[in-house]
Amino acid sequence: MRYEFEENEPITKETAELVAYGMSDTSSCVYWTENGSVWHLNADCGYMSNSKKIIYGSEAAAIECGKSKICSLCEKNK
Repeated sequence: MRYEFEENEPITKETAELVAYGMSDTSSCVYWTENGSVWHLNADCGYMSNSKKIIYGSEAAAIECGKSKICSLCEKNK
């Protein structure tokens, strides 16, 4: 799914492109971006607010993609 973005429109789970990494169920997954170093528990995490592409999959998949740990904000709000 692709979206057109209005200038200054915040990126959210609803407007970002969600890309599955080895799974299609979002009920028990983590989220990450290509260039980030951590994974997130929620696609609406403030640290991903400017991300236009959010990848989701299992925690093991995030680690496989080089995401070393959970986001500090997500860990705090767990």
